[in-house]
Amino acid sequence: MEIHRRESLTKRGWSAEDIEHFENTLLNPKEKHSHIKRNLHITGFWFLIFGLIMLNAVVIFFVIPFILLIGLPWVYYIMIAFGLFCGFAFNWLVLEIEHLEHEHHLMAFLIIPLLTLLDVIIMYAILARIKVDMTFSYNPDPVVFFFGLCFILPYFVWFMLGKHHKNIL
Repeated sequence: MEIHRRESLTKRGWSAEDIEHFENTLLNPKEKHSHIKRNLHITGFWFLIFGLIMLNAVVIFFVIPFILLIGLPWVYYIMIAFGLFCGFAFNWLVLEIEHLEHEHHLMAFLIIPLLTLLDVIIMYAILARIKVDMTFSYNPDPVVFFFGLCFILPYFVWFMLGKHHKNIL
């Protein structure tokens, strides 16, 4: 802070601590209203989880035609690509939310496998129902497993490397 401004504030009766706090507030505007930002980020986290559940429902119905129409070995590559894309997208979204605490990452770490398991179960049920009417040239069960594994892999690796601790306040 400029010396003349500091002297002016001292003449007005400001203490050295108040001037120091004022300087820090001016120089670090990022900290302003951090409690409001934190609550908004936590709300965003829950909307993200809800959005992920809805997006997975869409992905399931988007992936099933690929399983039905594409033959081996391309179907494996496409399912791995879909799974990794969805997993990296979710991981990136979680990383973009600041102010998440360790329990939020643990909650996401529990929700993702449950959501992946739910995806696999739904895909199995739909494919079993379709399997009665159609004849597959291959068994779609491993394909669904590869999708689920590749979906969970990016977040699992990121979590095991301890990268989630950076975001803790």
